[in-house]
Amino acid sequence: MEWQPIKTAPKVGRIWAFNGDQGVMSWSEGDEWALWAWAEELLSDVDPSPVQPTHWMPLPEPPNE
Repeated sequence: MEWQPIKTAPKVGRIWAFNGDQGVMSWSEGDEWALWAWAEELLSDVDPSPVQPTHWMPLPEPPNE
């Protein structure tokens, strides 16, 4: 897995994103806005309008056990 430009990221599901920090983000949009938001509720509550990511990569598969 390598970092890819954010313009190539899927807008369905979750991604591993880089915006100076790294974390799981998902695409969110409303009638008058659209942005990448933290997928974890705690981070989303603390930082509801994060700096938008520049790069992304797919989330790894979870361990088998």
